[in-house]
Amino acid sequence: MVDFLGIEGDALTWDVWELERRVAYFNCGVLPRPTSVVPTRVQPNSLTRFTVSGANLNEGMGFFVPECYGVEEISGGSTARRYFECTTGSSLGAKQGCVKDQPGGGECFNFVVNVGNIPIVEDVSPRLVSLGRNRANPRVRFTVFGQELPDDLGFFVDGCNDYEPISADPNEFQIDCTFDGTAGTKRGTVREFIGGEQLLAFDVLVGQSGAIVDEVQPATAVPSALNTFDVIGQNLPTGLTFWVDQCQGVSELSGGTGSHRQFSCTFGSVSGEKSGAVSKDGQILYRFSVQVGTSSPNVTSVYPQRATINEYTEFTIYGENLISGMGFWVDGCDQIHEVAGGSSQTRQFTCTPISLGMKDGVVKDRPTGTILKTFTVDIHQTTSNASITLTRPGMGETWGIGSSHMINWATANSLGCIDVNLYWGATNNLQIADCSADDGTQSWSVPADLIDRDDYKIVVSFDSDSDIKDDATISITSNNPPTTPTISAPASGNVNTNINVPVTVGTDPDNDQV
Repeated sequence: MVDFLGIEGDALTWDVWELERRVAYFNCGVLPRPTSVVPTRVQPNSLTRFTVSGANLNEGMGFFVPECYGVEEISGGSTARRYFECTTGSSLGAKQGCVKDQPGGGECFNFVVNVGNIPIVEDVSPRLVSLGRNRANPRVRFTVFGQELPDDLGFFVDGCNDYEPISADPNEFQIDCTFDGTAGTKRGTVREFIGGEQLLAFDVLVGQSGAIVDEVQPATAVPSALNTFDVIGQNLPTGLTFWVDQCQGVSELSGGTGSHRQFSCTFGSVSGEKSGAVSKDGQILYRFSVQVGTSSPNVTSVYPQRATINEYTEFTIYGENLISGMGFWVDGCDQIHEVAGGSSQTRQFTCTPISLGMKDGVVKDRPTGTILKTFTVDIHQTTSNASITLTRPGMGETWGIGSSHMINWATANSLGCIDVNLYWGATNNLQIADCSADDGTQSWSVPADLIDRDDYKIVVSFDSDSDIKDDATISITSNNPPTTPTISAPASGNVNTNINVPVTVGTDPDNDQV
């Protein structure tokens, strides 16, 4: 067995030319070595240029990507880079490609190309950040605008740390970070994912006294009417440029201040979401959107109303015409963030409670806007040690329709009042007690409209945490035995006589046999 340049002597099926080629490359020291192929993500049904990088790359190399048609090498390459074009098909997903020293050649350098909708980044806002007094290390929320934006978008700005994604949808991606307090022009990049291909490079001007816009409100507007908008921020000069799509006759109102400017304009008979922007000297400071012809948000409730200290908690706002970017606040709840994917009926926010007790909360149409709902949240210690045990009824007992019973339980580390429910079938339930005092007892009479079943379940649970519970399965029947014993002897008048007395067994009011 002979081994020559990694080719075993019995591999006689090797083409003579291939052997000669390898010998030539070996003698000359110019064996091509591809190291990478970009891009790694491409659009379907599109003409795409690929760049092969490496060393000793020769002209006329072989290049292949599955379902990429009309492969052609593009002139202008070098021994460090070669260029190829082909047209991708409609099939999506990862495709394993191959680069060889020539078409049909020997060793293959493998690479992977993902065919799918490539994110398109159109802009990033804000581009101007003010340090200002008391803002030596400002925390800034950036919004990336575009199309097909993924939820793992890579975002970086020089001098900004502690990145935290806030919300994401295909057209807007929001992320917070904290600047280190140094002024100047900061370079930023957006990538398809952290470490991925660059989609946009941009600059952010960080200054000591520049204008900064924190918010534009309201978030809704009336069609065919004059609407007034409030621009809230810091160091706001007169002469800002204010624009909203299809809102005509924009004018700045008098009486503004460095923290509050007002603008008015008139929408025609239009409806839907309209984009807008505030800029200064051609530099966009803030982008926003307005819902035209939509009723104002109406909040009906917020859940849960009880949370555990130091435990990451998701709150849900219920209502109508709810919009993204609403204001949510709970006293003593740290790092409040809106969760992406809400609807006009529900919006979710997360935060972590850091202090105990009853805490006030508020929901607004915007972070500094109009109050829509106030509520309270009871922040308590962990419930992991709380427990409840159902002591009566016992498992398998039979209760008659119309009979009365006592339901008993015992608790440890009580969380407050108790709910008692009767369940049967897949989803049916009957409320026996709602937030009853935790005194260990609840009376109940079996309703006459229940049917005979042997899979009824009595469930006791804490009202504040229904996952902490206990239950017992019972039968309910309409064939009730007599509730009092029936004695058929002795006959009247027979005294001091030993006789047998037949007794029919009955039940007491608690359904115990006697």
